[in-house]
Amino acid sequence: LEAEHALLPGPTQVIDSWGTVSRAVGCGRVTGAAQVECMKKVPFDVLEKALIDAEFVMFAPVADARETLARSQAGNFLRVPLLLGSSQHEADVIVVAAKVTAGIAIQRLGYILSDMLTMFAFTCSVRSTALYRVKAGVPTWRYKYQGEFPNISLRPDLRAYHGAQLPIIFGTYPRPGTQNQEDLSRFVQKTFVAFARDPKFGLSLLKFGWPRYVPDTFSMAEIGGSLKPTGIKLANEPPPVGAMCKVIKDAMMIDMRPHRSLFLPLAFYYGYTAFATANILNNTTDTFINNLLSEWGSTGGLSVAFVQGDGQGNWTVETKGYGTATVNGSQVTENTLFNIGSNSKLFNILATGLLIDNATLSPRLSWNSKIAAVLPDWGLEDPIATKQASIVDLMSHRTGLPRHDYSYKWSDTVPIVHGCINMTKVHQIKKLHSQKPSTEFRQLWQYNNNMYTTLSYLPTALLKIPFARYVKQHIFDPLGLSSTTYSYDVAKQGHLADGFTRVNINYSESPFVGTPKPFPYWSTTGGEDGNNGLRKVLSGAGGVITNAVDMATWLQMLLLGGLKPGTNTSIIPTDVIQTVEVGISVANPGLVPFPELAPSVYGGGQAASAYRGHPTFEHDGSVPGFNSEVTRLPFDNIGVAVLTNDNDYGSFISIVVKYYLLDIALGLEPVDWNSRVKQLIPSAIPLPPPKRPSNATLPSVPLPTLAGLYNNDGYGVNEICYVSAPYPAQSKNCEALNANLSTILPGAVDPGVPTLIASWDSPWASHVRLSHFDGNSFNVSALISVPNVGNATGTYWTYSSGYGPYAEFVVSGDKIGLALQYGIWGAGAGVPEPQGPMPADRAEVWFVKV
Repeated sequence: LEAEHALLPGPTQVIDSWGTVSRAVGCGRVTGAAQVECMKKVPFDVLEKALIDAEFVMFAPVADARETLARSQAGNFLRVPLLLGSSQHEADVIVVAAKVTAGIAIQRLGYILSDMLTMFAFTCSVRSTALYRVKAGVPTWRYKYQGEFPNISLRPDLRAYHGAQLPIIFGTYPRPGTQNQEDLSRFVQKTFVAFARDPKFGLSLLKFGWPRYVPDTFSMAEIGGSLKPTGIKLANEPPPVGAMCKVIKDAMMIDMRPHRSLFLPLAFYYGYTAFATANILNNTTDTFINNLLSEWGSTGGLSVAFVQGDGQGNWTVETKGYGTATVNGSQVTENTLFNIGSNSKLFNILATGLLIDNATLSPRLSWNSKIAAVLPDWGLEDPIATKQASIVDLMSHRTGLPRHDYSYKWSDTVPIVHGCINMTKVHQIKKLHSQKPSTEFRQLWQYNNNMYTTLSYLPTALLKIPFARYVKQHIFDPLGLSSTTYSYDVAKQGHLADGFTRVNINYSESPFVGTPKPFPYWSTTGGEDGNNGLRKVLSGAGGVITNAVDMATWLQMLLLGGLKPGTNTSIIPTDVIQTVEVGISVANPGLVPFPELAPSVYGGGQAASAYRGHPTFEHDGSVPGFNSEVTRLPFDNIGVAVLTNDNDYGSFISIVVKYYLLDIALGLEPVDWNSRVKQLIPSAIPLPPPKRPSNATLPSVPLPTLAGLYNNDGYGVNEICYVSAPYPAQSKNCEALNANLSTILPGAVDPGVPTLIASWDSPWASHVRLSHFDGNSFNVSALISVPNVGNATGTYWTYSSGYGPYAEFVVSGDKIGLALQYGIWGAGAGVPEPQGPMPADRAEVWFVKV
């Protein structure tokens, strides 16, 4: 059912039209059968002239408005499956004709009038017909055609007007058409034919992604719009549409002709939507964010990017900065650069998608390509995972391997090949062979940076191009992300923020009060091709440095299905965007902290979820000193990015800001997210060490005997030093560590607790501390030796993430092993500790002294 055919005019309209024409041709003096006989005798050219000269006439099947409504409400109609819809701007043809003849020069005003008439004569008619069918249980599919193609448009100023879809439906557009035109025509023909062949089941949701229409849900198919120019995007009508249609329906109960009273609310609605521009980052928002930073005791700041499209190519784009950017007091602006942590993963997997789209690769890469077939160094401890793991498995974190974040070091690298020469010898990918899995392959979602490190090697393995350079050439530069980089060397020449943290916090009094400390950028070596130079261990998982301006463009591109805003140039193929959006692994099953949120299902570099009933794609990101939140609402065409340099609470602050902005943009009653999120603070408080028993016994061997080199093939060789007292057999490395300990790790050792420390060279810990608990058991904590900047006293200060994991030395004769347990491997929620008869079996990570 097309357009106005869903509307049956009332008898008054048709009778008035009949009377107008009959009087014009001389048949108005008689009535009934005599009038019909008179009209039959009128020559056709006389009738034609009368119709043309008439001001307004309409002839269509006659329906009594009251009777038709009653029959519709009772379900008294043909109960067969229905596919119906209209065009986005049906009345453009009528309004343009009026504009041309009457000399109306204001195009925007013409569009407003067109959309008013479209609402009255088309949209509400289709909506009412669909609602009654759905209420009666009739399978119904609804669409709104939005395609605009200059080569089939009657005029350049026409949008998706009445009948514009016909050349697409029947394939009669001029040949050759544009690629989008041809693809859209094929899609429409397939769907319409599928419905015709099997009206009840032909439009399969799985095959075409087109669900049955359910009012007030995202089930109306927008065909050929700017976000999905070659297919459909599911949408929900804004609430004002239903209200306007109710006004129209009530008026039609009296007379089917338009009432002047209808045009006031219609004009208000369309005038508002046409001329109003959202101003989200206004004075009220400024006050809210500045007060939030103050309330949370943040020494740093944040920047925000907000975008919203109207589906017609028009965008609201707002960017702004708040708070402090650097130790010298400079303020955050929209140009301030932040590391976005794991929001880098989406850049990584989209780069993988570009490789999959590359037809010159031989053999071709696909989403289901087995990693073992592409990377010879690939392998896991689980032979099934080694053989079967695909790109999809890695990107969705379902390999069975937990995080093992302490396994990679700054001194490691993924293999890097220049030309045909392999220049490295320490491969992080090879370490994966010896890391213990925590679940079966594909059993559970378990977040893993190592998988994205592996994916970041694909451009190098297949094209001999360093990963960061490949992303720059194929994403950053074409999209115009001129400030975005993987390189600290490049970023420090711009507006790179300093990270900030707090020390000496008394959590029992206030978690927001402490001594502020700048947190220097975590990796300051590198060059054009990455923040870690040849040591690109985390570029693919968390290496992107960017600002709010570039994030606004990034969000627009994602919402546009891979197109560059402003030019509609394809940057990422639409099918690549759609593939990584599909949720595959349920993240943290059952862990939904608030009722406004929905479970997250992880796809590639992002998770599909919902906020207050609105579907979202989102990810967070954290590295030392920086946190980020990036969220987009595809059906609302909204995107928000919040970038912060508050190490401790930036992740919480950015959540509050994100939801505050979404509530405003969606027109929802605001939720007090500040109070809500404060409930999560206990999860961020570093754990104190378990209280050491007053009668604690010493280890079964002298403490210096526990010092030495320990190896795990998945973690490498680490040297553990005894630092509580000098001992004669200590190595030169341990001797140097002891000599400099008070300088590089001030306050790290409690004189009353025997302590071992290992230099770790990790992004998450420069050192690992083992504080004696009882017997052969030690409490484990990660430390970072942080250089002081500014006017602070001392060369370094010590950052500690608190205690958590547990270590036990196992002594058997002259052999010593070290079992790390209770969280060191970073398994998913609900994953039990390893089991087995031997200490090595029960350890998450097992080291052997060498």
